[in-house]
Order: sequence, then structure tokens, then C-alpha cells
Amino acid sequence: NIGVLPIEIWGRLISAFASTLTGVLLFLLSKKHFGKITATLTLFFYMFLPYSIYYGRTILPDTMMVTASILGIYFFDLYVSSTKKARFLYLFASTIFTAFSFLLKPFALFFVIPQLVLAWQAYKYKTILRLDLWVHALLATIPLVAWRVWISNFPE
Repeated sequence: NIGVLPIEIWGRLISAFASTLTGVLLFLLSKKHFGKITATLTLFFYMFLPYSIYYGRTILPDTMMVTASILGIYFFDLYVSSTKKARFLYLFASTIFTAFSFLLKPFALFFVIPQLVLAWQAYKYKTILRLDLWVHALLATIPLVAWRVWISNFPE
């Protein structure tokens, strides 16, 4: 037990919270890019698909990986659309959550595609030349590479 609840309940609560947070973030991203009706439909389908209902309450890393990936995309979207001096905090948060998602499930690398699209929409051909985006990609990937190198020292 942790406090008054068993650890299994805590695990399920964390998954349910992560699933709910993902729904909210998908709503916010969809509303910004596609409008309120599309955002509402996105939220509805995400929250009520059987996959989301089942996996949103299980103790598996999948729900947290999706949440971390969507947080990475959300903060990256804030970064590319902001002109504030403090916008690099958005990029830092995106890097942290993206790296976390890679560590949870390496196939989260596919969730980088929306970040590439957002960068392309914001910077067009200059995307390839932007040092900040290369640093973001490198820092988000280093923990996964370091983990893979470390774990390769312990073959089965």
C-alpha cells in the first residue's frame, strides 16, 4: 500500500489521469489547428474508443508513452508558434517529454512526424538549417541511445 490505496489502484489512477490529460491535449491541439468542431470530435473519439477505455485504465507503459509524446508535440507546437523570449522553455519541455516517450517505448519515434510537420509549417526550407531543432532532436534521442548501449551490456 501507498497511503490508503494499494499500489495497483495507484497505477490505474496514474494511467487514467494520463489518458485524460492526453484527451485534453488532443482537444487543444485540434482546436488550434482545425477548429472547435474537429477538436470536440477528436476528444470524443479518443476518449470513447474501446482501445482508449481499456488501455487508459491498465498498468502498462503505453498510456504514459502516448501522453509524453502528445506533451512533446504540444510544447513543440507552442515553441514554433511563439515569439516570446521565454519560448525556449517550451522547446526544453518538448525535449524532456519527447525523450521520456522514447524511453517508455522506442517506437514513439513515430510521434516525431507531427513535430517535423509543425517545424516545416513554421520554417519551411529553413527547418533543416535550424540549430535549435537539431539540438532538440539530439537531446531527445541521447537518453534512448544511452539506454540501449547500457542494456546491451547485459545480454539474456
